[in-house]
Amino acid sequence: IKVSQKVILRDGIALIGAEIILIILISGDILYWWHGLILMLMYGVYLSYMLWSMTKGEKISAEEFHEQSDQLYEPKEEKRHHAVIKGGMTIDLERMVLGGNKITDANAWPLLIISTLTIALSCYFLVLACEWIGSESYYVPYLGTFEGLGIPILFVALIIASMASSIPDTIISMKDAQKGNYDDAVSNAFGSNMFDVCFALGFPLFLYGIINGPIQMDQSIIELSAELRMLLLLMTLVVFGIFFFGKYLGKMKAYLLLAFYAFFVVYVVGRSTGNEVIAAIGSVLRDMVYMLSFTQ
Repeated sequence: IKVSQKVILRDGIALIGAEIILIILISGDILYWWHGLILMLMYGVYLSYMLWSMTKGEKISAEEFHEQSDQLYEPKEEKRHHAVIKGGMTIDLERMVLGGNKITDANAWPLLIISTLTIALSCYFLVLACEWIGSESYYVPYLGTFEGLGIPILFVALIIASMASSIPDTIISMKDAQKGNYDDAVSNAFGSNMFDVCFALGFPLFLYGIINGPIQMDQSIIELSAELRMLLLLMTLVVFGIFFFGKYLGKMKAYLLLAFYAFFVVYVVGRSTGNEVIAAIGSVLRDMVYMLSFTQ
């Protein structure tokens, strides 16, 4: 498939810039409310640029827009009652909300709101379940106390919980790709990480700092977060190169992306178990962070 290099440049450079600023901002032992504010402002700039670039793009008439919408969302020839039942059985919110009708200006917003709330609740319970299985024991309201798996919290947070919260992004990119919207599929991957770095991290940090004051971080957390942020930046640079160079995205690039994620999983597992080789790599990553942020 072919993806617009303009999209990759726009979203890729924005994400890389956000990760560099994240490294520079959060390299000390104290987190302040204004750290979160800066991250949120970065996302505001990114969002404003996105909206501005959309208005500067090619405009189409209302007839052309609806014609394209008809091609993307072909009506399901089924009765509303049957569509709602089938949608409930297959967790197909489009069928459940629209009852087999086409997406229009009137019903698009209810579908978006209901889908977003469903995704939010699903992610909440998925992450909560990850927290439970990572504990030695956990309590479920009205059901009692159960034995957990005792998985190291680092593995739970970086592998299991991150997978759980990223499932919606994966589904959205798959849907876009199936419809031929390859630029949207790739942009969603970069954009969701941009949101995570700038807003999902920035907003809680800003809110907590305003209410409770600065956050004093433990030295072990400082070192671990430093090497993970640098690893994230380096992997993002590599992934950006994979997407940008060459006219097309094919199986070989897909295998490379999967291999990089496998490396990340191995790194986290090694870090969780105290592997000496991984620990040495982590030390090098921390030194790179200190060089970039000018801190000792």
